[in-house]
Parts: sequence; structure tokens; C-alpha cells
Amino acid sequence: MVNLPARRMSHRPIVSVLGIVAVILSVEVIAYSGSLSAAIASAPVITNVAATNIGATSGTISWTTDAVSDTQIEFGTTAAYGASTTLVAAPVTSHIQNLTGLSANQIYHYRVKSRDAIGELSVSGDRTFLTALGSTTPGAATDSSNSGTMNVTRVTTAAGGQVSSLSVHVGAVDATLSNRSFQLAIYNANGSVPGTLVASTVTGTLVANSWNTLPITAMLAPTTAYYIAYNSNGSSGSVNNMHMTNGGTSGWSTAGQVFGVWPASFGAFSSKLQPSRSMRRSSVT
Repeated sequence: MVNLPARRMSHRPIVSVLGIVAVILSVEVIAYSGSLSAAIASAPVITNVAATNIGATSGTISWTTDAVSDTQIEFGTTAAYGASTTLVAAPVTSHIQNLTGLSANQIYHYRVKSRDAIGELSVSGDRTFLTALGSTTPGAATDSSNSGTMNVTRVTTAAGGQVSSLSVHVGAVDATLSNRSFQLAIYNANGSVPGTLVASTVTGTLVANSWNTLPITAMLAPTTAYYIAYNSNGSSGSVNNMHMTNGGTSGWSTAGQVFGVWPASFGAFSSKLQPSRSMRRSSVT
């Protein structure tokens, strides 16, 4: 019985030492695991991918990364892409590249790519945009007598799609603000002439020598002809007129049209084969 306390006392330090060793080992393992995790490289994180300034033949793609990396885009009319931009090797976190040589009213697929300094590559998911339809570069010549009549330009879709806006580019505007109002519309093509009304916009105010844009909602079929129409309330035939260029088919309502009213059927039509008015529409898929 005398030895019992001695045994208990000698046992406690052993348990205590083992316990301390176990704790130390546990801390060392955790610390080592943390150091290992911090040393593992990760690819740049791609965010804020956006397609902007989409015209008939060009567009701009931008994105950001959380680490400096290079810049490149793959694009094409299918998810197989088939084309890519020139690699920009300069390491940045804000990326932007322009796409050119595109076709009008065509759905394009694209994805962005960024590789960091140690070779870790990130690739975004597949995205799409739809190029605009119509004349997206203003013509050098100026039309005349565009007020109080429906002035149209014929366009033919490729992919079709939902129209989000219509735009017109004009020259000098009326000196009186109240006579700078304009509207735009879309008519079906009935053979070689405008037919029935598809949709029209609200009223906007023209700004000289600029693209003037109004929202609209309409669904256009693929590979189908339509007419984009413009009317204004200018006080004379020398103001509020569209810029134009050679090529395409355009015309006007023979009997004129009171501003602010779009008839359900276009009516009598006078055509002109050469000038193409500076009108365009934008689309979203």
C-alpha cells in the first residue's frame, strides 16, 4: 500500500508528456498543412465578362482577373469558335479586345482566356452576342425632305432575333427644339415594297450629326426582308434629314405621313435603288 501513491505520481508525468507531445505534433501538422496550401498556385479568376459596342461588323469584349495575366479571345459562329484574337502578352487585370470583320445580324460565340506569369490558364464559359443589322457607318451625303413622310431602308436578316433598339444618323436639325422630334418603326417586306407594321418606337429628340437611338421590342425572323422606317416633324425639307451612302434599297411614302402616326399598312411607296439611309437596329438573343 505504501507504493501505490508512488506509482500514481510516476504515471501522471508520462501521461502529461505524451499529451504535450501529441499537442505539439498536432500543431506542427496543421502548420505544415497550411504552408503547403499557401504554396499551391491557382489560375486567375475571370469575372465581369461583357460584350459592348456591338455593331454590324465589330464589337468589344472586356473582362477582369484577380491576378495580372495576358489577354486573348476565341470567337466564331459556333461553340467550336475557329478564330482568335492576337495574344496580348502584357500582364494586366483589366482586359479588353476588339473583334472586327464580323457579319451583320449573326450570332457569335466567344470565350475569353487569361494566363498568368507562371503559366496557369483560365478560360471563361461560352457566351454569345448578336451583331447589329443595317448601316452602322454614317453616310457622307445628306438626304432631303425627311419630315412628314415615312423614309425607309430595306434590310435582310441573317439570324433574326429580338430587336432592342433602332437608330438613325442625321445631319443638321431644326433650330426649334419642338421641331426636332423623331420616331422609328419596322415594316414587313411585301415583295419589293413595305407591307404591314411590325412595331414602332416612342418619340425622341434629335441631336445633330449623331446616332439617335430609341428602344423597341420586336422579334424578326431569320433570312427575312424588312424595312426600317424614319419620320420627323422638322419645319422644312432642309433639316432633320438622314445621312446616306450609295448601295442598298430605300424609299418613302408617296403620299407623305403625318408625324406621330404609323399606319398598319405602309401604302403607296416610291423606291430608290442607290442610296442607303443611315439607319440600323440592334438585337439581343
